[in-house]
Amino acid sequence: MTTRSKNGIVKSRINPTILLSSAEPKSVKIALTDPNWLAAMQAEIQALHANNTWQLVDLPSGRKPIGCRWVFRVKENPDGSINKYKARLVAKGFHQQPGLDFSVLEKRIE
Repeated sequence: MTTRSKNGIVKSRINPTILLSSAEPKSVKIALTDPNWLAAMQAEIQALHANNTWQLVDLPSGRKPIGCRWVFRVKENPDGSINKYKARLVAKGFHQQPGLDFSVLEKRIE
């Protein structure tokens, strides 16, 4: 069988994060040190409040809260310049247990 490597055809592997002019932070602690990421995180929290996405309630006894984490992405224009810094707060839904955790989550407030 003839393969690319046997014929001397080698494609270099380029890590796409190296091409970004601004790297995405690996932790919240790192993101909080950059004013661009801090502004993106504040915008996300304001959007969650404005859309009435969630409300703070007391946790029923015997239940564990479902955690959340920040996800950071740099959105670029076609020319490679930075369009915006995007931060999203997402729930760790994989920790949910059917029949137990659904009652902890509140439906969207109408």
